[in-house]
Amino acid sequence: MSHLLRRFACTLAGLATLASAASAATYDSSDPYSRQRAPNERGTFEYDDSGDKQWSEDKVKVPPPPAEDAGLAEVRLDHLPKGFRAYLDPAAVELNPVDRVLRYWLVVRSGSASTATYEGVNCSSREYKVYAFGDPRSPEGFRPARTPQWQPVGFVRRSDYHWELFDTVLCSGTTPRDASGIASAVGGYYQRARPLSEYSENLRPLIP
Repeated sequence: MSHLLRRFACTLAGLATLASAASAATYDSSDPYSRQRAPNERGTFEYDDSGDKQWSEDKVKVPPPPAEDAGLAEVRLDHLPKGFRAYLDPAAVELNPVDRVLRYWLVVRSGSASTATYEGVNCSSREYKVYAFGDPRSPEGFRPARTPQWQPVGFVRRSDYHWELFDTVLCSGTTPRDASGIASAVGGYYQRARPLSEYSENLRPLIP
């Protein structure tokens, strides 16, 4: 009987050694959840992205800037310089269905001075671009930007009002809002209905 017990104990020890070795072989110390993953969730997966269509921006036609007496909607932005106020032209807010870029005229006023910029935001990549700028009161209307470039949003949070415009008005996380959603956000109804949305949908970098 003792001989059989010893053989059984040796067999169990061998199986435990094999299991330990297999576990060590599949354990990834750089993955904190490696031990909780199923066998088919471990290892290296290969994906052929040669057939994927790369994102490209659609052609942009800049609409006329809003007139001085246009019905603009004020956007309350805490990160604007003191004495400045921002407005959106509701008639010019448009989401392009091809490239999913949300474009709009943004008017910033300080006293009697006024500047308008035609901008676009890509909620997925968290970038914005300025296409044109000008003074709504000027007879020339606007001037196109010389070399418009996509710029990241949110890296200088204390002085960058674009991330605030991004997170509280134009985007819901990485999804652009439609016209009704933007109008609700401008009016404060979105924040009132979902007071924690700034945190649950906020993907900007955690930089002070």
